Amino acid sequence: MFKNKLKKIFTSIIIGAVMISPISVSAAEQVASVSNEKDVATKYLEYFVNKDIQGIVNISEDASFPTKEGQTKNVQELLSNPNNHLKSFEFIDETKENDTVNFNVRLNYKNGKIEEGLLRVKNFGESSKVWISDELVDIKTIDEGERIPVIRLFAQLTKFNISVDYSGKYGFSPAFNTSKSYVDINYKQSVETDFTVVKNTLIGNTALSYTATRGANASSGPNSVILNVIPGKSFADAKLRVVFGAAGYSFGEVYAY
Repeated sequence: MFKNKLKKIFTSIIIGAVMISPISVSAAEQVASVSNEKDVATKYLEYFVNKDIQGIVNISEDASFPTKEGQTKNVQELLSNPNNHLKSFEFIDETKENDTVNFNVRLNYKNGKIEEGLLRVKNFGESSKVWISDELVDIKTIDEGERIPVIRLFAQLTKFNISVDYSGKYGFSPAFNTSKSYVDINYKQSVETDFTVVKNTLIGNTALSYTATRGANASSGPNSVILNVIPGKSFADAKLRVVFGAAGYSFGEVYAY
């Protein structure tokens, strides 16, 4: 009698374990997947801490630069500015959307600056990589820190000459700095474009100014447009971003009086 009762209890335990087992494996697989994506995000930020340009380029894809050569030059320029030297980082939370995991990260820079924003890791089939999209991103500045002066050839004046072969494509001017609350764009172009002053960061391009749309003026003299800074931001390490409505060209200068 006792043996039969014990046998029933043992059988119930085995059946229960079998029923629970698939759920446990599924949960473990899901955690392993997110963990792998977090490893990618961690390595990417560690490469910035260590100023490992090749590591950064290998583990990421940047929609703004279709070639690895262009991406490498962009990362080199980013790290040439001491205000972009990363000291440490923290993961705040994460969300998953289809093939992309969005990590909300806090970035602590060596100059005391602290920023928060989303770092995206996307599955590209064979591997997951950090994905820097061509969309402008929101970056929250927690602490501005102490800005290290950067000497540039055109601190308050830069030139741009951009040509594209299809609609929606864009280009950037060289970087510039100014303490003014606006910049004056003197331009000539063959098609309609959107002008925005942006800043290139570790996790994407963020808007520093409001966007202005201007039409073609190739058959007339140069025109100008003023771009005002967004309150709470500044034109430090800024670039002019020109988005084209069709294939064409745009060239000119950026002034800060």
